[in-house]
Order: sequence, then structure tokens, then C-alpha cells
Amino acid sequence: MNRQFWKGILVVLVIMQGILVASMLAVGRGTPTFVVSVLATVHVVAGMAIIGSMLYFEWDPFEPLR
Repeated sequence: MNRQFWKGILVVLVIMQGILVASMLAVGRGTPTFVVSVLATVHVVAGMAIIGSMLYFEWDPFEPLR
């Protein structure tokens, strides 16, 4: 996979995180929807961290498969 693909995925994750945070402002704390939003935030941030580190260190995890 090339770097442009991963940059595109990172942009999508940033947009998803923005939408998620905006929706969390409309949901009351302590509700099940808020808990699910927090769990989704953890997953999105983890994905952003992994892809960001792949881009920063120029690591291609699928290189051995080629």
C-alpha cells in the first residue's frame, strides 16, 4: 500500500473523530449512548495513532507479503 492510501485513511479517521466528538456534545453523560461514543473514540484514536506512526516511521506492514 502506498503512503497516499494511508494518508487518506487518516483523514477519514480525523473526520470521523470530529463527527463523534460533535455528537457527544448532544448526548448526556452516563447514558449508554455516551459510553458507546467513548469506546468508539478509543478505537478511532488508536487507529489514528497506529497509522500516524506508520507514516512517521515510513513503515509498511504489508511489505513482507509482496
